[in-house]
Amino acid sequence: MQPVRDYLQVVQVGEAASFLGVSPNTVRNWSRKGKIPTHRHPVNGYRLYKQEDLEALLLDILLDQHPEGQYIRDKWEGLGAAKPDLPSDTLILELLQKPPTALLLDEFQTWFDGLVNTKQEPKRN
Repeated sequence: MQPVRDYLQVVQVGEAASFLGVSPNTVRNWSRKGKIPTHRHPVNGYRLYKQEDLEALLLDILLDQHPEGQYIRDKWEGLGAAKPDLPSDTLILELLQKPPTALLLDEFQTWFDGLVNTKQEPKRN
């Protein structure tokens, strides 16, 4: 983890979680697993996330999890030198018009892991 100098374009864990639609613990977990590049505030050591990294993560999740994602990724990559940083709105709309548009994130796994005492038994009150 490296310090970030431009603090106007970074967010803390809670803001990153809100943006991604997951819990702060999931963001921290993804940081530890290397799914999101993490930077540290030089004074207080808080985790900081660049907005562009969060957007790239959402795009990767969308393209990796959707059945038509690889097709859209190939069309986008096929633009060669003219390829923009993000797929065009036309490509995204083409993707979202094909079912399914609901995506499951690791949040489900985090939630489910909290329901069980062991790998075999659910929690009992």
